[in-house]
Amino acid sequence: MKVYAGDIEPTVLAVTGRRGVSGACCRYGTSFGLSCRPVTFARHGVCWRIGGLSIPSGSRGTRTAALRGPVWYIRVVLDLCLAPVSAPDLRVFTFPAFLAGGAWLLVLWTTSRFEHRFRIGTARFYLPLLTFWSALILGVLVLLNDVWLAHGLPVFCWGFLPSALWEGFLAAMLLLLPISWVFSVLLYPPVFHPSVSRRFADLVARHVVWLPRKRLSVLASELLRSVPSVVSCAASSSGNSPPPPSCRDAQAILFALGDTRFAEEVVAKAPAFLCSLFSYMSTQRVYPSAVSALARNVIQVALRDPDSFLYRETTPYDAGLLGQERPVTHSILGSPALLDAFPGLLDPPPFTGDPLPETQCEAYLRALEFAVASSSKDALPACPGPVSAAISGLHAVVIPHDLFSHPSRSASRSFRHGMRLSLFVSFLCDVLRILDRLSLPLPRVVRHQAGFVRRETFLDVLAYAFWDAVFAAGAFRGSRSESWSLQYTVVWSKLFPLGETDGPASRAIRFRVLRIIYGHIKNLEVHPNYRGAAALRFCLNVLGCTKTRDPGRSASLFHTAVLRWTSKHWRALNRSSPRVSHACLPVGTAYDSSRRVLSRKYFTNFMERRSRAVTLPLA
Repeated sequence: MKVYAGDIEPTVLAVTGRRGVSGACCRYGTSFGLSCRPVTFARHGVCWRIGGLSIPSGSRGTRTAALRGPVWYIRVVLDLCLAPVSAPDLRVFTFPAFLAGGAWLLVLWTTSRFEHRFRIGTARFYLPLLTFWSALILGVLVLLNDVWLAHGLPVFCWGFLPSALWEGFLAAMLLLLPISWVFSVLLYPPVFHPSVSRRFADLVARHVVWLPRKRLSVLASELLRSVPSVVSCAASSSGNSPPPPSCRDAQAILFALGDTRFAEEVVAKAPAFLCSLFSYMSTQRVYPSAVSALARNVIQVALRDPDSFLYRETTPYDAGLLGQERPVTHSILGSPALLDAFPGLLDPPPFTGDPLPETQCEAYLRALEFAVASSSKDALPACPGPVSAAISGLHAVVIPHDLFSHPSRSASRSFRHGMRLSLFVSFLCDVLRILDRLSLPLPRVVRHQAGFVRRETFLDVLAYAFWDAVFAAGAFRGSRSESWSLQYTVVWSKLFPLGETDGPASRAIRFRVLRIIYGHIKNLEVHPNYRGAAALRFCLNVLGCTKTRDPGRSASLFHTAVLRWTSKHWRALNRSSPRVSHACLPVGTAYDSSRRVLSRKYFTNFMERRSRAVTLPLA
C-alpha cells in the first residue's frame, strides 16, 4: 500500500497492511519510545495508531477526511503527543505533602494575631477567598496527578515539561499562598482604597461593634495608615451631586469610629491615631462631618480619664517636653477652622447632679484656654462661635450649684467653693493676659438703653463671664470672713489687681464688667430682683459703705456711683420690696430706721476687740 504525503505527515510510527508491515520512522518515536501498534479493519483496510488512538484509512479522499478530525488537530496543528507515563521513583510533590502544607496554612491562620487577620481581610485582593479557591484547585490537581500516574494513563508530553516539573509547578503555587500573606501582612500592609472601600467599611464597623474593648486600640493602630486616604475620600463629595460609593464608605468608617468605647480605648492607648487624624484634617483643611461624634466623645472621655492627654500635657514645668509641645492637644484644639467645623468639640461635661470635680474643672479650663490662644492668633474669636459658646455656658459647670445655700455647712465645703470659683476667675484672667499680649484691635462697647452690654463681641462674652463670677460670689450667704475671702480675695483682687500694668483688653473688659454690674443695680429701681441684690451686696462688701480709699480710677468712679445710688434709692426699694432690700446688705450691715443710715462695724484692734461704726446716709 502507498502512503501519500498529502494524507498524513511522516510522524507515525508504523503503517500496517493486511498481510505485511512496512514502517516509517517517527521523529518522536525514538525519543520518547512511543508505541504504535498496528490495528487491521476488515472494512477499511489500513489504520494508524498514534499514541493508542486508531485512525482508519480508506481511499485517498477518505483517508484525508478521516485524518482531519480531532486527532489530526492534536497531532498536526498543536504538535502534541500522547504517551503512557509511569510514576517515577522520586516524587517532588504528592497529595500527602499537599495536606501537610494545607495544615500548615491552617495553623498559620489560627495562630495569627488580630492585626494580621485585619490586614489579610483588607488587602487589595481578598486573600481568604483567593486562598480557599486556590487551595481547592491545587488539591484537585495534585490528587488527579497522583491517581493518573498510579494507573499509568497516557498524558500529553512536551519535551520541556516532564513529570517532575509539573509537580514542582503545583508546589510553587501552594508556596505562593503563604508568601502572599507575608507580603500583605508584613512587607506592604494594605491601606484604604476605593476598590476595597465596601469591604473595608464593613470590616471596621463589625469590629467596632463586636470586638472586645482591649482590641479596639489595636484597630486604631491599624487604621493609622489609612487616615489620609479615608479622610480625603470622605471629603471628596462636591456640590449637589450624589457622592460616589467609596465616599459613602469612607464616611461610614469615620461615623462608626464615633463609638464611646472606641473613644475610651483610643484616648487611653492610641493617642497617635488622634494626633494623625486631626493633624491631617488641619493640614489639608478638610473636615468631614462624620468626625464630629468622635471629636466630641474624645474630649468628654479625656476629661473623665485622669491618665489622658488633658492631664498629662499640662506645663513644661510639670511635664517637660510633652507639656511644652502638647502634641495631641495641639492637633485637636490648635486649629480655629477645626473648632468651627466641629462646634461640639468644646462642649462642657454634661451635668449629672453632682458638682464637677476640681481636677476635671482644671483640665477643661486648661483645654479651653489653649483653644482661646489658638483662635486669637489673628483676630478675636468669633461671636457666636464655639469658643464664645463654651465660655458663655462655663459658669453652669464650674461654679457649684450649692454655692448659694445659707449658711455654709462646713469649712471644707466653703474652701471647695472658693477653689472652684478661683479656677474660674483665674481662667478668665489668663484669657485677658493672652489678649493683652496679642494687641488686637478692640471693638467699641454697644449698650442697650437700660445700660446692659450686648453680647456682640468676644470681649462682651468675657465680661458676662466675669459677671457670672461676681454674681456667684455676691449670692454666697456665709459668714463675714468667708464672704470677704470669696468676694474680694477670689474675685475682685484678680479683676482689679494692685500694681499691675493694664493692657488694652483688660481695660476694655473691666469697663464692660463695671457697666454690667451697675446696670443690674440700676435695674432694681424698676424690677426688684435678687441678681441685682447680689451685685449690690458684693459692691458694698468689697468697696465699703464709705469712700475711704482709692481702689483705682475706674473702680473709684464706679464706687462713687454705687454709693450715690444706694443713698438715693435703697429706702424706696425697702418700702416696695423689703426682702430684696435686705438681701442687698452684706453680712454685718444693719439699717437704722431712726437715723436713716446703713451702719457697719469694723474692728480697729482685734486684740482689744475695739471697733468703729461706718454709716451711709440714706435719702
